[in-house]
Amino acid sequence: MITKITKKQQEEVDKLLDDALDFYLKKFNKKEIEEAVEEIYKNIGEKKPIIIYGQSPMSCILMCSMFGQLSDQLDGQLGGQLSNQLDSQLYSQLYSQISGQLYSQFSNQLDGQLRGQLGDQLYGQLDSQLRGQLEKIKSNYYISIFWYYWLKLYQIGKICGVKYDEEKYNLFKKFNNNISFFIPYKNVIFISVKPINVSFNTNKVLHNDKKAAIEYSDGYGVYALNGIRFPKEMAEKLFKKEMSFEEILRIVDVDQRNQALRFVGDKERDKFLEHTKAVVVEERKKLSPKGKIVYYRLYEIPKGDIFANNVKVMWYTCPSTGMSNFSGVPYEMKTVAEAMAWKGSNDFSQITAEDWENCQPLVDES
Repeated sequence: MITKITKKQQEEVDKLLDDALDFYLKKFNKKEIEEAVEEIYKNIGEKKPIIIYGQSPMSCILMCSMFGQLSDQLDGQLGGQLSNQLDSQLYSQLYSQISGQLYSQFSNQLDGQLRGQLGDQLYGQLDSQLRGQLEKIKSNYYISIFWYYWLKLYQIGKICGVKYDEEKYNLFKKFNNNISFFIPYKNVIFISVKPINVSFNTNKVLHNDKKAAIEYSDGYGVYALNGIRFPKEMAEKLFKKEMSFEEILRIVDVDQRNQALRFVGDKERDKFLEHTKAVVVEERKKLSPKGKIVYYRLYEIPKGDIFANNVKVMWYTCPSTGMSNFSGVPYEMKTVAEAMAWKGSNDFSQITAEDWENCQPLVDES
């Protein structure tokens, strides 16, 4: 049982973790892909399937949907078998040879690096964007981020001295280093090439304020600002500075609206408030536990060329990041406390203005 590692081994592990986000930047090796697919199908007693490449996950889904209408070859969904043949055996070999403490240490490190960043970000963005199309193929698809997580964990185990079935380990490595999205069936497998570009911000979440954050060669992409996904049309309008403040305020999704407002900037917001003859109803300040000032301001905007009726809006700073937030509130709100209490309430939990008064930023107010 491996219970500790050397300084040199730890340095190798650290380097592997640093390079983990390079998954989508690695070269797409068609020769290795075809070898891996043939070997995996052979392992589960199936013949080598026809491999159909798509330039993006979307093109794979569309081709798969069309193929299903023209042929009876989509007669068996093999995703579960493909994973069980390799992943479960390698996991057993890893877990039986390394201490629970080391396993937890490396697993937690990878959780933050891969599952938290590549997994939640890339899988979440792609899955939410493709979901409508995926229903056509009964969701028999795999975005390989989570298998890549296990590959990295198995590689760390190997650095530490874990002994695997080398044939299965190399096959798992070959497959998951090259394939990011696939739809497997009995006689055919659809495989997407990797994106030509993936962009992150300094916090390592998906972000690009000029083009798609995940970009494929056929034009398909996922647009995101600081990890928040945007429809293509909305994102491109923001990038071109063509979205009016009125349009931004009408964005229903609060995360999208906040990112759009930050993208436009405080100066544009102030110009808008001046143009609409907005009046400050009330200003408030609170202190975070570290003494950082959090600002709140309730505005009334009279009807005019922007709004058909008088409206009220809240501007406030985020207690953790200091970024500005701006959103509409019901017109009957008369104080900052009433407006913030309304924003903090939902169908399951209601808070009063008095409750909000007693909240401290970053303690019981996020």
